[in-house]
Amino acid sequence: LAAKLGDEEAGLILGLQESRFLFLKRNYLKSIENTQLILSKSKIQSRQSITAQCYQQLIEIYFQLGNYEEAVFYSEELTKIHRLKGDLESVAKSLSSIGDYFIKSSQTIKAVEFYKRSLEIYNELGNDKNISRVEYSILIHSKTPQQFTQNDITALQDLINEYKKANDIEYIAMSVRYLGYIMFVLSEYGQAMEYLLESLEYSKSINQFTEEIDAFITLGAIYHETGDYEKAMVYVEKSIEKAKAAKNSYYISFGYNILWELITDLNQNQCALDSYRRALNVSTEGKDSVFICW
Repeated sequence: LAAKLGDEEAGLILGLQESRFLFLKRNYLKSIENTQLILSKSKIQSRQSITAQCYQQLIEIYFQLGNYEEAVFYSEELTKIHRLKGDLESVAKSLSSIGDYFIKSSQTIKAVEFYKRSLEIYNELGNDKNISRVEYSILIHSKTPQQFTQNDITALQDLINEYKKANDIEYIAMSVRYLGYIMFVLSEYGQAMEYLLESLEYSKSINQFTEEIDAFITLGAIYHETGDYEKAMVYVEKSIEKAKAAKNSYYISFGYNILWELITDLNQNQCALDSYRRALNVSTEGKDSVFICW
C-alpha cells in the first residue's frame, strides 16, 4: 500500500481503517479521537478523499451516540466536498441525511427544508428509489400524526407498497412502524399492533436498532393505554435493552423515564424513584435532558 500510494497517504488510510475497526467494536470515544487526528492530517495534506471519509465516519459515530448536533455539523462539511466535486447524487444524499439529524434534534421545519432540497436533486437525476424515500420523510414530518387525514394514510400505504415491490427492507420497516404509530394515535390499537409487529420482523432482519426501539416503545404505550401495565413494562424494558446494546443515551434515558411512569402507576414509588435516578444519570452522562411523557 505504501509503495502504491506513498507513506503518508497509506498511513492515513490504515489509521482510518483502525478507527473503523474501533467503531465496529463500539469503542466510540477512541474511534472519534483517532478519526479526528486523521482528519487534521488529511486537511493539512489536502487529501480531499480521506477528509470525506473521515467526515462520513464521524457522522456515523455521532449518530450512533445520539449526538445529532455533531452529526449535522459533519454532514454539512461533507456536503461541501460533494458540491466541489459536482457529485449531485452524494449532495442529495447528504441533504437528506442532514434532514434526518434535524428530526432527531426536534427541528422539524429545518428538516423538511433539507428534504425538499434533496428531493429537487433526486427528481432532476430521476432516481426513483430515493425520490420515494424522501417523499416519505416529507410526508411524515410535514404534519403531526394527529393531523393525518385518510388521504395521507393512503399516500403512506402507497409508499409502503412501493418499498415492498423494491424489497427496500429499511424503508418497509420504517414506514410500517410509523403507520402503526399513527394507528396508535388514532386509538386503533388492534391495527397499530399488527403494523408494529410486522415492522419488527423487518427491522430485526437488518439489525435496525432505532426502529426496533421505537416499535417496542409504541407497543408499550398501547398496553399502557389499555391498562396492561405488566406487558407495557416488558416492551419498555426491551426498548431499554436494545438502546443499551446500541449505546444510545437518548433512548436509554427515554426508556427509563417511561418505565418510571409505569411503575408510578403501579404505586411502587421507591422503584419509580430508582428508575428516575438511573434515567437522570444517563441523561447527565449523555448531556441530554430527555424526560418526555407519553
